[in-house]
Amino acid sequence: MAKRFVFRLEKVLDLRKQKEQEMMRELALAKESLAREERILEELRDRLAASRRELLAKQRGCLDPNEIINYLRYLDQLREFIELQTLRVLEAERIVEETRELLLQATKEKKIVEKLKENQLKKYKEELMRAEMNFLDEVGTLRYTRAKPGKAGQQGA
Repeated sequence: MAKRFVFRLEKVLDLRKQKEQEMMRELALAKESLAREERILEELRDRLAASRRELLAKQRGCLDPNEIINYLRYLDQLREFIELQTLRVLEAERIVEETRELLLQATKEKKIVEKLKENQLKKYKEELMRAEMNFLDEVGTLRYTRAKPGKAGQQGA
């Protein structure tokens, strides 16, 4: 009975698979964070546009100068928030790209070990086939050599 196939780097392959799964989870979290930051930015932009429209509508009517100043300060503050939120979105995008690169690297590292396992398994199967063929050749040779003397004896008698 032949030895069963044992891949010596199975634990390494398992670790590489775990690392890939971990990076997939981190990428999903980074994408969720990016989506959240983009939603906040969109809400701020919507609020700014609505406030501008509101200010324009009030300017058509009678408006207290203090109220106009308050609106302008509020609009300035919204613009600052939008700038800060834009930076947060850019940072979240950077994290997504960085995590995507780490996932790509982890996948490559896993595939290298998987390919090695695949090649070793193929080599193992080829060796098994070669050993089986040698065994069958030997069995055939033994049968032939056993059968040959008996036939030679029968022909001579």
